[in-house]
Order: sequence, then C-alpha cells, then structure tokens
Amino acid sequence: QQIDKFLSGNTFANNDFVLVNGGMSDLIAGFMAVQAGTMTQDQYLANARQWGTDLAAQVRRIVNAGGTHVVLASVYDLDKTPWGISTGQQTLLYNAAQAFITGLKVNIDDLGKNVQYMDLEYYVNLYVNTGSSYGFTNSTNAVCTSVDAGNGIGTGTGQINSNLCTASTLVSGADQTKYAFADNVYLTPAAHRQFGDYVYNRVRLQW
Repeated sequence: QQIDKFLSGNTFANNDFVLVNGGMSDLIAGFMAVQAGTMTQDQYLANARQWGTDLAAQVRRIVNAGGTHVVLASVYDLDKTPWGISTGQQTLLYNAAQAFITGLKVNIDDLGKNVQYMDLEYYVNLYVNTGSSYGFTNSTNAVCTSVDAGNGIGTGTGQINSNLCTASTLVSGADQTKYAFADNVYLTPAAHRQFGDYVYNRVRLQW
C-alpha cells in the first residue's frame, strides 16, 4: 500500500534512497496463530518463507519502477528478544526468522547493483551476545514499562509497548542508552542509532 501510494504520484530519482524494512509483525502474528491453534508449526514456517519472498517481490517492484539505491533491512531472530525467550519456543521463532530471511535473500540475489541488504539479524545477535562491546549493560530486559491495554505490538494485550513510552515510564533509575531493548520485541533508539551508523558506512562504501 505504501508503494502503491508513492508510485501513484511520484517517481524515483537517481539520487533517491529507498529504505525498506518489514517482516517482524508477520512473524509475530504467525506465531500467535500457532499458539492459538489456528496454524500448525509447519504452516507457520512455510508462510514465513513466503512472507520473505513477498517482501522480495516488493523490493523488485521498487527497482523495476526506477529505484537505484534501495537499502533493505529484514527481520532479526525473535528468539533473542525478551518476548521470544518468555515463550519457551525459541527454536520455532529462530526457524521462522531464518525461513523469512532465506525467502527474501534468494529472491533479491540478482539485485545487488541496486539493493544493499543490511543484516539486522547479525547486529541484534551482537547486541545480545556481546552487548558490552556496544555500550549495553542490559540486553535481556525492556527499559520501558508502559503497558498497552490493546495489542499494539501483536504479542497480546497488557504487554509493554515502547510506542507509549515516556521519560516517566522507564525502569526506575535506568539509563535508556545502556539498554538494547525498548520493549520485549523492539530495539531502543540507542541500538537503532548504532545500526544506523553501520548502514550509513556501508552505503557510503558502495554508493
């Protein structure tokens, strides 16, 4: 829908950067369907592969419409997140992320001239496994405490939602720049900023 809206009245210029990211919500919704018994694990993994393929099709659509500088970030391993760990289904979440990434990457393999794939999965793994190297003292808990009465991030009602976070709803005494996770799924601004620096440097090298 976003691409439809853009292309209905715009064209890509040679010096435009097109930033694409997607898939996390699909993986969460699919997992919740498995938990609810409306989807099998095998269906979930097959769907995850297809969702990655579908995102690749949208990236190809952008290139075919004249996008010459497309920066693409995919999903990261939900099994590494506080929410993923709490589910006790880390293997399933890991396999789903890998299926999505595989479906995406094999279908953009020939677009390297126009598309730079940024490995967000790799970076989040670093944040979790060697957080101190990136200035994080906590890579296992959310720094935000704002609870959503709805299902804003897709993991159920009454969950922490960093979109609702304010300075007064941080963990008491916490330095938000030292946390990797804002809520139990998504990253803090500090984590995004470091990934953004990595992306910026990669883009400068290629383009």
